[in-house]
Amino acid sequence: GIDAVIVEKDQLGGTCLNWGCIPTKLYLGAVDTGANLADLSRLRLVSGEVNVDMPALVNRKDKVLAATRSAIAKELTSLGVEVLQGRAQFKEPGLIEIQDGPDAGELEYEQAMVATGTAPASLPGLEVDGENVLNSNHALSLTQIPESMAIVGAGAVGLEFSQFFSRMGCQVTLLEIMDTIAPSEDPDMVKQLARGYGKQIKILTRTKVQGLAQNDQGVSLELDNGQNLQVEKVLVSVGRKPCTPDLGLEGLGAEIAGPGYIKTNENLLACPTVY
Repeated sequence: GIDAVIVEKDQLGGTCLNWGCIPTKLYLGAVDTGANLADLSRLRLVSGEVNVDMPALVNRKDKVLAATRSAIAKELTSLGVEVLQGRAQFKEPGLIEIQDGPDAGELEYEQAMVATGTAPASLPGLEVDGENVLNSNHALSLTQIPESMAIVGAGAVGLEFSQFFSRMGCQVTLLEIMDTIAPSEDPDMVKQLARGYGKQIKILTRTKVQGLAQNDQGVSLELDNGQNLQVEKVLVSVGRKPCTPDLGLEGLGAEIAGPGYIKTNENLLACPTVY
């Protein structure tokens, strides 16, 4: 029964729908058939090959996401939720300014909830350019599979993309600064993951990338073991950071910590009127 308004600067559905869980699972599903065929071929039960059409896969992904966004928009409309396009900034208690969009202007509110999610993080010396040095968003738009790729970071994002690109025929090197891949997961599960991934992917743990240099062949990575790794593309998957810069919450009395985490009380209240 509450009058609800959503202010969105980009796409409905956020990271999960547009650049995360949904498209990556669609990609992994597309290469599952080839992997299963390879397993059965080793047992001499079947023969043949599966070739994934990458431009067609990207097109399919875009159509699925667009259709889902459309369904979300229709559902919100049916519920009476108003959707405003633009970037929101808190100006004072009870007042938001919407910038950089077709619905630019001021919006008054009684209570607000910040649900701005996260964006791919980067590291000093590993700045993303969208061409040869990619983040996960860029990787989902590639229409041509590179011959070789270094993936920096072996968490969930790095593991999913390393599986996909390796199954598409790319020579993948997975680099992780910690002792194991998936360092935050259960150790017994990590052993199984490492065993499976190690059959098709070169894994270098306890390895730090100290810098990179672009050249005619792609990118040369300088590793802390003194070696250089030459690849066509680099995918930086070192975690995610909060999308809280320039919201203006500090002016309302909210406290921001670390790379952008909003401090709240036990009821998730960041400051009066804003959750």
